Amino acid sequence: MKALLCLACLLVAALVGCTTKSKARAQAQSAFIAGKTAAEERARQAQTMVFVRGVVRNPTIPWKEGLTLADAILAAGWRGQRDPRRVLVTREGQTVPVEMRTLLRGEDNFELLAGDTLELQR
Repeated sequence: MKALLCLACLLVAALVGCTTKSKARAQAQSAFIAGKTAAEERARQAQTMVFVRGVVRNPTIPWKEGLTLADAILAAGWRGQRDPRRVLVTREGQTVPVEMRTLLRGEDNFELLAGDTLELQR
């Protein structure tokens, strides 16, 4: 009787959805590959974009060869009530401040690289 009850419990557990070790490993491997693929896609996207922080319409600008700081600021579409006073350009962990006055005079309008981040400050 006890053996029959144990067998019935095992059968119910199997039908309810127990996961085998091989199935769990396959699911874990599938999740790992999906996460790795998503991370690679984000890294690939960062290599083709310029990112803009601040009150802007477009926080990501597609990078193209010859894209200048002024071009990226215009493409971002500033939405603040007052004009920004300076821009912080971050490239590979190094940040360079650029005053808007000098940029408007045509100075400091250098080419950006893919993955650069701009922060428009008031």
